[in-house]
Amino acid sequence: MKVLLIITISLYSIILRSQDLTENWVGSNYFMQATACDIRITTAVSNLTNDADVYFYSGQMGCTTESYSSNRIINHNALAPFLEFGNNGKGILTFNFNQTVTNPILHIDRLGGGYGPGPFSNSALLTLLNTNSYLNRLSGNGEHFEVTSNTITRTPNQPFGSNTTSECGLADEGGAAGSVQIMGSFNSISFEFELNGSTGDADVVEIVWEIICDFDEDGIDDRTDLDDDNDGILDSIELGSNPLLDSDNDGLIDSRDIDSDGDGCFDVTEAGFTDLDDDGVLGSLPNNVDPNGMIINTVDGYTPPLVSSTNNTFYFQYHNGPTILQQPVNKEICAGEDTFLLIETENANTIQWQYSNDNGTSWYNIINNETFDGANTNELEIKNSDQNLNGFEFRAAMSFCSNLTISNSAILYVYKKPNAGEDNQVEFHPTDPIVNLIDYLGGNPDENGTWSPALNSNSGIFNPENENEGFYTYTVTNGTCQSSEAILEVSLLEIDWDDYRDFDQDGIVNNLDLDDDNDGILDSIELGNDLLLDSDMDGQIDSQDLDSDNDGCFDVVEAGFTDLDYDGILGDFPNDVDNNGRITNEIDGYTTPIYSNENNAFDFQLQNIPTITQHPNNVEICEGLNTTISVQIANAKTFQWQYKPPNETNWVSLQNDDTYNGIYTNTLQIKNVNRNLNNYRYRVKTEFCLNAIFTESAELVILNAENAGENGFAVFCPDDNPIDLIHFLNGNPDSSGTWLPALNSNTGVFNPNIDKSGIYTYQINNFQCQSSEAIVDVEILQTPIISNIKVKDLSENNTITIELNNSGSFEFSLDNIFFQDSSTFNNLNADNYMIYVRNKNGCETITEQVSIIDYPKFFTPNNDGYNDYWNIEGLIRSPFNLTIFDRYGKLIKHINNLNNSWDGTFNNQPMPSSDYWFKFTANKTIKTGHFSLKR
Repeated sequence: MKVLLIITISLYSIILRSQDLTENWVGSNYFMQATACDIRITTAVSNLTNDADVYFYSGQMGCTTESYSSNRIINHNALAPFLEFGNNGKGILTFNFNQTVTNPILHIDRLGGGYGPGPFSNSALLTLLNTNSYLNRLSGNGEHFEVTSNTITRTPNQPFGSNTTSECGLADEGGAAGSVQIMGSFNSISFEFELNGSTGDADVVEIVWEIICDFDEDGIDDRTDLDDDNDGILDSIELGSNPLLDSDNDGLIDSRDIDSDGDGCFDVTEAGFTDLDDDGVLGSLPNNVDPNGMIINTVDGYTPPLVSSTNNTFYFQYHNGPTILQQPVNKEICAGEDTFLLIETENANTIQWQYSNDNGTSWYNIINNETFDGANTNELEIKNSDQNLNGFEFRAAMSFCSNLTISNSAILYVYKKPNAGEDNQVEFHPTDPIVNLIDYLGGNPDENGTWSPALNSNSGIFNPENENEGFYTYTVTNGTCQSSEAILEVSLLEIDWDDYRDFDQDGIVNNLDLDDDNDGILDSIELGNDLLLDSDMDGQIDSQDLDSDNDGCFDVVEAGFTDLDYDGILGDFPNDVDNNGRITNEIDGYTTPIYSNENNAFDFQLQNIPTITQHPNNVEICEGLNTTISVQIANAKTFQWQYKPPNETNWVSLQNDDTYNGIYTNTLQIKNVNRNLNNYRYRVKTEFCLNAIFTESAELVILNAENAGENGFAVFCPDDNPIDLIHFLNGNPDSSGTWLPALNSNTGVFNPNIDKSGIYTYQINNFQCQSSEAIVDVEILQTPIISNIKVKDLSENNTITIELNNSGSFEFSLDNIFFQDSSTFNNLNADNYMIYVRNKNGCETITEQVSIIDYPKFFTPNNDGYNDYWNIEGLIRSPFNLTIFDRYGKLIKHINNLNNSWDGTFNNQPMPSSDYWFKFTANKTIKTGHFSLKR
């Protein structure tokens, strides 16, 4: 059975209000759409099982008797979903609304009206899937139109016959028909469809939706309502002569938009009316209306709204909040430069610049500091831009009408100097794989540059098959920084179709074979950029020549790989290969071959039979010195130095150690020659194609060496006794040397009272071996010289600071026990102090005595034996005057010696508890302070 379902929607409730029906449906496949009450309705199909499917057609409502709104529905355009069940399959048919709808009506015709075998009709069973809604049957054309709280169907297995006409009233329609109200508010409604009955393959249902139109839900039909959004402005004023006027292009016409200009301020407010609860509706709750849909019992509204004197436009239709005239734009600068971000606005009460360092996820207010200035103005200055700011986003937040207006974000790009790399040349074969040209430039170029002329890929990707050879310029620029260029010269080689043979007969043709001759060396390495390379000019290109240089040694061996059966092929039999023609199951091969840095070529492409051009020469050397023995062997791949002690016949291969180095090179280094090596003989062994070649031998003769010892150092105090500097040398020096510079003793004796600090060199030279010398670094420690001692007393922090006439590594103490690096001592009590200054490395300690004076901060003259008197504390070595005043400046006491103190009386009368001030004068120094008398 097939069902055609036709649907129309309008805002409707049990109380009749303005309704609207869906009209023509347009679309394709599973997506169809129509409108009602300016609400867009679209279809979706999902969860199809067992070959179930849905096809959409157009139809007309034909049932004349049992529609809830029959006078409007008859012959109305309908949507006709063709519901195909397949093999007892199911599916879901969904209707989506771009606005929330409440209690819409679904008009249905032809349910169970066709596509069933035999005389009986079976129906689609439509099951409501929205759990927050339920179905209410409003009307139907008989008992067979069955509606429950969540299902709609026609009673299955019922014959058509004459009942078809009686069911619907039209013989060619048939099936069940009626109207169902879906109770609830929703933006989407879904029905699952399936066969209801024993047989049938599809059902075609005609459907019309009917939707209630009352935008502000005040109970007044929008066609009657003079104020569709209850904002106190008549719809005739909001729309004027344009019934579709939408000032802010947000999809809502102004008569249904409580913020028509989208500036964040409600229209009722911008019109000059009252909105006490700030909900966009005139007045305050309750929102009672008259029969024309106008709010009643308010103090204003429904008078001409405020008009802008600037452009003669209603304020509510003119965006007069913070208006952004110019958005901030992205900036590109070099690191260390200054820049500005600018925003031009109107009607912004405040501006606050913000930044984001996580791609706009989090935003932080900017404050003025050493990096930013103008954080609350329309121009933000960014000073000395650091590269850490690269990628930061910036925006401005502006307030108006208790709302924020946020500007677009601008990105700051802080670039380093661009690098396009270095010029280079490259050759490609047209059959080579696609490459990126940037990989062939030198100097580690930056990415994201541009190529000129442009490649077919519009990037740096080069396809040798369809690109041209020539000079390609790579340019890197980052906006405000200077650009950088490099040139790559690209050459294309001609195709040699002979490569499509199978040279090594391994079953992989040459154009697919990565190793044409199975020698373990990739063809790309053997040929490089020259597809016709023939190193020995024998007519065989190197990738198909087992001995490319014709020196009698197979390439596989000269490359450093294994050839156990010595047939020129990697490894040994069997020679199994992979899909790329490479030998498998061998221990090496297909890595970088041995390379001759001297000849700038691979060994297997050089005719490099070793030839001895210089044998090693005998060497005479003093004991303890370093020496070398060299040979010259042209084309030698390996060097192995060997030695033979005197009277021995066997040669032994050397190893690098503390004595020998360079044993695998043409020059042997012998370090710190020991007499035990006297008359040893040395030679070099090299190999070519598994054969050994030996040089002649050289003899090492050891001569006696002089010994000036090893470097040392000496530290003296100025009053130390003279001593010979040779005692400060290490390594048992010989005693026959001389000192430079000469000492005053004309010997090696150093006198700290006469000779100076410095470097003294000890030399021995007997003109047989080279001279020997060692040094002694002599330092005479300085004795500190005190130039001045600064004393700060009668203060919150009494200090002593020692000033010296000379500099050095000195330390300071007040007890000769604990020393410190600082020459200042803090927080000292009144007392006599001995100052100690010494060099950290020893020698004489310098002393000097100093005093700190202070005063008690309070005293208690109550004759209990404690704190009964007040005077200056500490040793005063000069005449002084001390006067004491009360808080009113009255002179209370005069003291000029330490034996006289104040007992807290004036004219033998006790003075009250209070703060008292003093003035202390000594050595032209005047100090003042105050203290407390407590009783």
